[in-house]
Amino acid sequence: LVGEQLRGAARQADDVEKSYDFLQRGKFLEPTGKVSRGKLSALVGALQELGDIPAGFEIERLILPGLTQLSD
Repeated sequence: LVGEQLRGAARQADDVEKSYDFLQRGKFLEPTGKVSRGKLSALVGALQELGDIPAGFEIERLILPGLTQLSD
């Protein structure tokens, strides 16, 4: 049982590595570590249109002071 769990964990690590590699090669991850204020505003607007978040939701609620860097 323990051996099977270890083999499963190794497969999971391999899947994570492949997924991360895919995201990096596809430029899905922001390489600078900054968050675009414009893109974040567009995302919030789209979620508001879908009714997933309330109107008037401010993107500042998503920003971690001292950690999140905004661009634009």
